[in-house]
Amino acid sequence: MAETPVRQGATQHTDYSIEELQIVSSKGKKDVSTILVELCYNEDLFNNFSYGYLSLKDSAGYLEAFQFSGVEFLQLTLTKADNPIKINKIFRIYKLAKRKPEGQGLTETYTLYFCTEELMLSEQYKICKAYKGKTVRDIINDISDNDLMINNLSLEETTGTYDFIIPNIKPFDAINWLLNYARSAANPESADMLFYEDREGYKLRSLQSLYSQQPLDVYTFAPKNVPSLDSDISNIQSTMTNAMTYE
Repeated sequence: MAETPVRQGATQHTDYSIEELQIVSSKGKKDVSTILVELCYNEDLFNNFSYGYLSLKDSAGYLEAFQFSGVEFLQLTLTKADNPIKINKIFRIYKLAKRKPEGQGLTETYTLYFCTEELMLSEQYKICKAYKGKTVRDIINDISDNDLMINNLSLEETTGTYDFIIPNIKPFDAINWLLNYARSAANPESADMLFYEDREGYKLRSLQSLYSQQPLDVYTFAPKNVPSLDSDISNIQSTMTNAMTYE
């Protein structure tokens, strides 16, 4: 069994730094890092896009100043410890929820939900196209370039050519449908291709190629809510690497 390499990035729950957290609206830009209560940013192998939310505690009337009209964006720049790669993305804010007045009405907390712009594009229209003698990789590349306007794209080679008609469905739905036929050129015996977004951009990868990478950490099953003899920090780190469920 290969040894787990020494982690050069985040090793504790506090090992991150928010360099930029701005809401961009028709009224300009507002830095909201000073009123941030919670930030959640998600990347998921089994989701086509990244998403998240931020909870704010506002006593300066930022919410009224934004004058939300549905075309607001979030500029997020996030770094982790000594890792040279940073998350630097612009997201579309699509929902305002959980508004709650506090402090005799002088303060208000609320949550803003955000996602990548490509999801908004995918939800706005459908595509109907015909492809003849194309690989799944070529078709996904065409949809990504011409319909979703994706700039940062990394696609693993696939084997086999097909004749397909995309039957008037949303771009992300079309890509997920095509994945049922996709087989990696390096591992043609497996049909395990995934299309997802991470901090580096959108990727088409097979599970076999992901499994070949060195692991960054080890997650284990262990009892929860058991008092620890270690320090609070080590106890938090143990919780972070404790598997919650298995599917």
